[in-house]
Amino acid sequence: PPPPPLPAEDGIRATRIGLVGSEMCIRDSRGDPLVSGAWRPPTEGLRERFLAAGPELTEGHGPRRTADPGYSALALELLGERPFGLFLVEGPGRTAARGMVTVQAGRPDTALLGLYEAPDGEAGDDATRRLIAEATEWARQAGCARLLAPVDGSTWLSYRFRAPDPKGESAEDPGVLPWEPTTPACYLERFHLAGFQETLEFETLGLVFPEDGSYGMRDAAARTQPAAEAVEAAGYRIRNVREWGDTPPWTDLHRFISDAFSENPLFAPIPLEAFRRLYAGALGPEALGYSHWIEDSRGRMCALTLAFRQGRAVVLKSVGVDPAHRGRGLSTATTHKALVHAASEGLSEIVTALVRRGNPSESHGRRHLMSGVRSWRHRYVLLGQEVHR
Repeated sequence: PPPPPLPAEDGIRATRIGLVGSEMCIRDSRGDPLVSGAWRPPTEGLRERFLAAGPELTEGHGPRRTADPGYSALALELLGERPFGLFLVEGPGRTAARGMVTVQAGRPDTALLGLYEAPDGEAGDDATRRLIAEATEWARQAGCARLLAPVDGSTWLSYRFRAPDPKGESAEDPGVLPWEPTTPACYLERFHLAGFQETLEFETLGLVFPEDGSYGMRDAAARTQPAAEAVEAAGYRIRNVREWGDTPPWTDLHRFISDAFSENPLFAPIPLEAFRRLYAGALGPEALGYSHWIEDSRGRMCALTLAFRQGRAVVLKSVGVDPAHRGRGLSTATTHKALVHAASEGLSEIVTALVRRGNPSESHGRRHLMSGVRSWRHRYVLLGQEVHR
C-alpha cells in the first residue's frame, strides 16, 4: 500500500509518489542500503498524474517547454538507474505543486530538485514550502549533504532560474529567447525564502553593433582571425558541419561532447540514442554555415561550436574543447568561423548563450564590448542549501 498522506496543513497535503531505481532502496557508495521500504515505486496512474500536472500548474504563466508531459517523461527516462522521488502537493480539488528529487550522478552527497511547477499566489507559495520540505527530507534520508535547484536531472535539460540583473534592463533587450529557461519571478523568490542561496551564475550576453559602422561583424571576425590562423598553422583543421550532410557522426559527437563537458559540476552521462534526440534540433538548417568543429592531425574531433542565426544575431550556443587540447585557441578559432559567416550574411548582433560566470567562454562576447557597442544581459542562477542530517 502507499505510505499514509502527510498531516494536512492549511488545506494542503503532500503526496509521496515513490522511489524508482534499480532496487527499491537507496544505496551508498559501499552498497549499503540507506532507505528501505519508505518509498514505493509509483503506479502508472500516479506517474501519469505527475506528468499531466505540468500544464495544469502553468496555465497562468503561459506555455513552458519544461512543463510539457513529453519533456517530463524524457527527464525521468534520462535518470537511468538513479533513484528518484516524485511529489505532488494537493489542495482541495486541485494540484498545487509538483517536483522531482534525485541523487546527482557521481555525487552521492548531492540531491537535485527539478521538474518544479506551481501556480501564482498564496496557494503556490504554501505548496512550494511543503514540497521543499519533503524534498529536503528525501535528500536527508538519502544521505545527501546538500540540495540544488532547479535541476531537471542533469545539465542535458533545464537547470536554472531566471534572476533579475542588478544593473537593470537594457533598451536593447529582446525579451526571453526561445532556447532560454523561462521561469516566473515567484519561483526564484520562493526558493530564496526557503533558505536557498545562489551557488552558480550564468548569463546570456547580447551585443548590438553601432549603425555608423565604427565596429561591426567584420571587425569582430578580424579580431579573432589570428587565433584561427595559429590553430591551422599548428596542424588542426577547422570544418563546417554542412560537411556532415544528413548524417552527423553521432557516435563521435556523443563521445566528444561527453568528454568536453564532463567537468561541468552537474554532468551526467546519457545513452547515445537519447543524445541524438536532444541534439537533432541543434544541427538543423539554421546551424549550417555557423557551426564548426576542429579535428586534430589524426582526424579526431577536438573542438566544436554550435551556433545559429536568430533574427539579426548569430547565437553562440555551445562551445566545447577536448580537455587535452585546451589553451590553444581552438574555441576562438571555431567562433571566428561563425563570425565570418555572420558577416557574409549581414548580421549585426552577437549573442553568447547561458555561459557560466568564470568560464573562459565569456571572452567570446566580452572581447567585443567596444565603444559604441550596445549590450543587454539575461542573468540565471542555480540555487543550493545544506541538508542537516
